[in-house]
Amino acid sequence: MDNAVAGSDEKQAIAVDALEFFERSYQLSTERGRSGMLTSLCRASIHGRRYDKARQYARRRLSHEGGGRFGYAARHFHGHAVLGVVAFESGELEQAEKHLMLSVKLPESARKLMHEPDMSLVLRFLSKGEKGLVREFFEACKLVWKDGEAQLRKWQEQLDQGEAIVFDHPQMY
Repeated sequence: MDNAVAGSDEKQAIAVDALEFFERSYQLSTERGRSGMLTSLCRASIHGRRYDKARQYARRRLSHEGGGRFGYAARHFHGHAVLGVVAFESGELEQAEKHLMLSVKLPESARKLMHEPDMSLVLRFLSKGEKGLVREFFEACKLVWKDGEAQLRKWQEQLDQGEAIVFDHPQMY
């Protein structure tokens, strides 16, 4: 076994251990505490390749109440981002595309409240050569990530020039 595969297997095992820890913590938490743990549960589920669990936690994230408009924007984006990654990793590319675009489709009242979107699913689509979809996603992001217009233009230019896009923040999923 080469080092890349061994490293990947080790990371997956660590993620599964983390997932078990988060699940125990989730069971012992209050309802309020649980809402904050759903992102960690989703992340550990994806990195541990436990896609059924990731899907389950993402759906909970989407249906969870609370947090006002900002909380809604974060729940909506991350819920659809996770469902998109799960669909992508399961070979359901049309569903993954649907969730990518839904992740940034927010009501007017929740717009301008979003921070830089997680680009994990975008990176997956770029690996498949889906530049048109990524362009469409960047355009949709302009409506919800007002502080990111300059960054989105930069990424668009890199995409148009065939350059590798380097996202500023580590990707969660």
